[in-house]
Amino acid sequence: MGNSELASRIRGQPTRGLIIGLALLLIFGIALFLRIYFPYDNVFDGDYVRFQINAPWYHMRLVENLAQHFPQRIAFDPFTLYPYGQDVPFAPFLDLLLGFFLWVIGLGSPSRQMIETVGAYFPAILGALVPLPVYFMGRELFNKKAGLLAAALIAILPGEFLMRTLLGFTDHHVAETLFSALAVMFLILAVKSSRQKGLSFNNLWRRDWGSIRKPLIYSLLTGIALGCYLLSWVGGALVVFIIFVYAIIQSIIDHLRGRSTDYLCIIGVPSFLVALLMVAPFSGQIPVWGLQVPALIIGMLAFLVLSGLSFLMVSKKIRRAYYPLALAGLGGIGLAGFYLIAPSLLASILGRFSVFAPTVGVLTIAEVSPLSLSSTWEQFTTGFFLALISLIIITYLVIREGAADKTLLLVWSVIMLAAALGQSRFAYYYAVNVALLTGYLSWEILRLGGLRKLSQGVAGEGDAKGKKARLRKEAKRKKEKARRRKPRATVTRYLSTRYAYGMIAIVVVFFLAFYPSIPEAIDKARQVRGPSQDWHDSLVWMRENTPEPFGDPDFYYELYQLPPPGESYKYPETAYGVVALWDSGYWITRLGRRIPYASPGTSHRGEAFLF
Repeated sequence: MGNSELASRIRGQPTRGLIIGLALLLIFGIALFLRIYFPYDNVFDGDYVRFQINAPWYHMRLVENLAQHFPQRIAFDPFTLYPYGQDVPFAPFLDLLLGFFLWVIGLGSPSRQMIETVGAYFPAILGALVPLPVYFMGRELFNKKAGLLAAALIAILPGEFLMRTLLGFTDHHVAETLFSALAVMFLILAVKSSRQKGLSFNNLWRRDWGSIRKPLIYSLLTGIALGCYLLSWVGGALVVFIIFVYAIIQSIIDHLRGRSTDYLCIIGVPSFLVALLMVAPFSGQIPVWGLQVPALIIGMLAFLVLSGLSFLMVSKKIRRAYYPLALAGLGGIGLAGFYLIAPSLLASILGRFSVFAPTVGVLTIAEVSPLSLSSTWEQFTTGFFLALISLIIITYLVIREGAADKTLLLVWSVIMLAAALGQSRFAYYYAVNVALLTGYLSWEILRLGGLRKLSQGVAGEGDAKGKKARLRKEAKRKKEKARRRKPRATVTRYLSTRYAYGMIAIVVVFFLAFYPSIPEAIDKARQVRGPSQDWHDSLVWMRENTPEPFGDPDFYYELYQLPPPGESYKYPETAYGVVALWDSGYWITRLGRRIPYASPGTSHRGEAFLF
């Protein structure tokens, strides 16, 4: 504890840490209020909970079933994609996390009302937690003030991030954002602590735990957060790719500047290994093994190759400029070998890059359409443009200093910007980057306005007052008072000017970076989503007045057996399907408890238009 904080506690004044803690609590409260208050009447509508849009209805169908068999979640569902059935297309972590809390709160047997109520609040709570990792990232990358500004901004940003963290939007997207932000946060902490400790392989050989402990803890936490993220979204290899690209760029920067690259390998391999150990047990249960596991293995090999090549070239005294060329050559050889050994896997991995340029067939889906100039305003308002300015500044800082943490921010932001420009749904990822970049630029504006020096000026004024009080006790009190009147007036005028500039800077930042988002966010939160009352009533009627497709209404809550490989699910003769446009399929499954012919995420989207 610093002397100033100790003195503050003795005098009964709040410490800086307490003030920051209260500020974060206030930001959390604002974020939660925005996500609950404005959509409340649209979600809790009458005697049922109206979950938002499409996918949340299916997540709640999974959670309802999970509550009967916790911790077992179905991997196959015959209540969709008639007449075949379908593997559950969603990664399990959000459902398991929500199911765990329901199991604890409901003492092992939660009621349907509890399931729906807690399920509706769950995304809002997770979304309101996102400002916390944003603050810590801002603090480590810049300073505490920039971190607070970034946290406050992410709390009110409109667009995809807000929509997917609203009351009733119980979808995996909120878990993606939270755990990807946590993974990057811990990685930043691992990188900074390892650079500060001068971490190298020699520390490992000597078992220098004083230098190893903190970076290793942060790298393990990175792996845990990354594992949770990968288990939240089947396409989570995107963040693995970001870390992979960052490792290559930072290794090149460090080697060309004559710095050791050991620390990247020491923190990168354990991070990916922990994530791999978390994901691997779900092989065959969810569609992650075929892409995410190879991506993690390739990532670990890349960290080893990057550091090993750098060490070899340094020991052989080979010119530093040859390092990027050697990496390019090894990369080409590795790619060729990959093609010869597993061409289908390589094609699958390369196919994932379509997120940056979606094909015409999927562009009919609203969330897959690219961002336009008007939609960037709806997503981020002025933050989009302020973030671009900040991104230019960060690029300059990376080129000038080569700071590893800011390189990570730059690579992460550029890739997420490209993904958001390719598909608008990735705006809920890029919102974190916009908040960080805009928070940094906002603090720079406040700093230029003299806000940093105000506290120093106030402290100086207090010292002058104390000295004047002591002089009053001296014999020449009146003479000294007159002599000091002029300097005091100068200090007062200086402080007044500083306060004026500081207030102007605060007003500019508020109306430039924050105010445009407030009405947009409120309007976004108030919008009505999900099935209309007519849809709800029709599907409830269908459930109560049409034959049970499996003969037993309780079959809805069973654990279903996977069909043999290469075979379709064997439905009973009483089974039948319901034809409707694909986007209503999840409503049919959960509200009607009937089998839709097509649902979001199934292969029958196009065929449903033929009926």
